[in-house]
Amino acid sequence: MNHTITTTMEHSIYTFLDEQSKVLKKPKKYIIEEALKLYQKNQLKAQIEVGLDERYGEFKTINKDFSEVQLNSIKI
Repeated sequence: MNHTITTTMEHSIYTFLDEQSKVLKKPKKYIIEEALKLYQKNQLKAQIEVGLDERYGEFKTINKDFSEVQLNSIKI
């Protein structure tokens, strides 16, 4: 079952899409779907990297606090 999607896009984008569909010999819908998948993959990767950076900052804080406690217990 085919669904028609109507949208407005710049002529240059449509021209690029049309050219790519001819070069790749794939329908425009396929190219848009692949572009969306790639975009979602890149967004997820960026979110994971931000999350890891935040976790790394938390780890450094916890490690610093723990190190100070360890040093204080040795001094006793």
